[in-house]
Amino acid sequence: MVQQNQYGRKAVEDPNAHLAQFLELYSTVKINGVPDDIIRLHLFPFSLRDKAKSWYQTLQLGANPVWRDLVDLFLRKMFMDTVAGGSLLKNGSSEAMEIIESMATTCYQWPSERVQLKKAAAVSSSDPLTLFATQITELTSKINTLTTARSVGFVY
Repeated sequence: MVQQNQYGRKAVEDPNAHLAQFLELYSTVKINGVPDDIIRLHLFPFSLRDKAKSWYQTLQLGANPVWRDLVDLFLRKMFMDTVAGGSLLKNGSSEAMEIIESMATTCYQWPSERVQLKKAAAVSSSDPLTLFATQITELTSKINTLTTARSVGFVY
């Protein structure tokens, strides 16, 4: 049943629509004594195919995965790939930085219904722009590390 509406990370597919369809379909499945999130976590991989399935298989969700965390990871990854026209890291580091900077300068225009991000321990400000800037700085550092490692010959 879930496999009839699979998401494969194609440019014409909408990850938000996929989640909405998945949740609508999932709402028909109930098992006595089993929490809804556990059922969602177990059914979700069957709703993926191709690149999305490969991405899911690389995740390390740990012993007690949380549905909301998986949804956040899924939407972030699929959104970034859509914005970048494919995998963000397939682009050169300067192109990736341009994409990230463009997103950072225009993000205040995007409506958001998401749960507010958890505050990082090192950040004392509750200002969303400060939190976002910190995250961009961390992402920039990670991209620079990957770029340096690739130029030296290491592959992650």
